[in-house]
Amino acid sequence: MLLIAAALIALAAGTLYAWSLYIIPLENEFGWNRSQTSLTFTITLFFFTLGMFTGGALIDKLGHRQIIWLGGVIGALGFYLASFADSLNWLYITYGVMAGFGLGFAYVVPLSTAPKSLPTKSGAVAGFITMCFGLGNLVLGTFVLARVIEGSGWKSALQLTACIFLIVTLASAFFVRPRLPGQDANAPKQTSNEWGYSMKQMLCTSTFWIYTVWIVSCQAGGLMVIGHIVPFAQEVGIVAAAAALAMGIFSAANSLGRPLIGMVFDRCGHRFSMFITPLFMMVGLAILGWGTPLFGFPALVAGAVIVAICFGGIFAINVPLILKFFGARHYAANLGLQGFTVFLGGFFGPQIAGMVKAQTGEYTYSFVIGIVLVLIGLIFGLLVKAPARI
Repeated sequence: MLLIAAALIALAAGTLYAWSLYIIPLENEFGWNRSQTSLTFTITLFFFTLGMFTGGALIDKLGHRQIIWLGGVIGALGFYLASFADSLNWLYITYGVMAGFGLGFAYVVPLSTAPKSLPTKSGAVAGFITMCFGLGNLVLGTFVLARVIEGSGWKSALQLTACIFLIVTLASAFFVRPRLPGQDANAPKQTSNEWGYSMKQMLCTSTFWIYTVWIVSCQAGGLMVIGHIVPFAQEVGIVAAAAALAMGIFSAANSLGRPLIGMVFDRCGHRFSMFITPLFMMVGLAILGWGTPLFGFPALVAGAVIVAICFGGIFAINVPLILKFFGARHYAANLGLQGFTVFLGGFFGPQIAGMVKAQTGEYTYSFVIGIVLVLIGLIFGLLVKAPARI
């Protein structure tokens, strides 16, 4: 039940990425431009990360169930109040700050609890949970909310999102219980065998900073291109429908890569998975950048699938690696802090690609810079060593 409840919370939290569904309806109704509406998602991502950090830091004081409930209420209230938005500031505060913070606050609990309960399969479990988070936009966004927006409008969709998130978090929280391997689910929590670095101790290790370079470089390098696949494809002569199809295939492969690379982590260890993931990502970026202009759609799909699997795998590596390197005692807090590196890579990667395109007029240099960034990550991945247990 723990895994099912964790998956449901992750699916509900994945509505974070459904923001793109609201952009055009809001712009059409209020006359806002793309930079103004895009800022909403940037704010949402930041406060989602802040919510993960805060929830992880408070989890031992407030309890797992209470964190999920509180996150569910804050997130649902944010979505509901956003349905009454008639100004950008109101939208930024409700959808960006409140909904973003609430989603992250609740999501950190299943993300940190499930892998810790099954340490020998932590990679596969983390991959499954993060896959569910990625599928949230597809399951709830594409199949549900998009139809509600088309039939009843964006306000109804936001109110439905609030109801779904509130119901899922309130109900699933009863089944997300921290448990050590071999411990009965109804037994009192035991922490005597747990070890781990505190957040301050983790920040003082070279391992944390070397690993941070790895994840930020790999993420930024991949996202430089991922966020621009559709316009790049159209630039080299691929029709819009085919480019959109490639993006859909990318999303599916991204979700598949999370449990796949998670299983590689469990079977082959962190060193192999941290090497093979950026290596194949560079291959995929090269196929995208130089194969697509020559071979068209087949190369676009091949490159997108390779990059997507590896990019999704980064998230599957991140969750169990923090547990393996820095222990279970302060795992939720440490994982929440590590979430800021995910935000950094996600923010700077697309921004760099956009600036390079604006300056040069083409995407070729974006692929070059992306490959270089991922190469830096690969090198730093070889330097990562597990710190001593304390």
